[in-house]
Amino acid sequence: MPRRRPGGQWYDHRTTLNGMMRALKSGSPWRDMPERYGSLQSVCDRFRRWTDGGTIDRVLARLRLKLDKDGFIDWDVWCVDGSNLRAHISAAGATGASAKQTR
Repeated sequence: MPRRRPGGQWYDHRTTLNGMMRALKSGSPWRDMPERYGSLQSVCDRFRRWTDGGTIDRVLARLRLKLDKDGFIDWDVWCVDGSNLRAHISAAGATGASAKQTR
């Protein structure tokens, strides 16, 4: 994790990271983050700084290596979640007549 910069009051990295993960996992807006994770602006700024600087990518890469080494990743199984894809109306079994109704 990055070292603390001089000056100012920093929240603990773990607390800030927990706030980031909560916002990303829940999908809620940053402004709805509970105060226990620190200042909304601090968490959001640190997330942007870590994302732009590649810190998040490095943390996830090291975590992936550790999990793989410990045998927690099964590379034979993978899934694609399509729950956020919108299907065309005809995919639901609707007939063409319902779309062409006239008044």
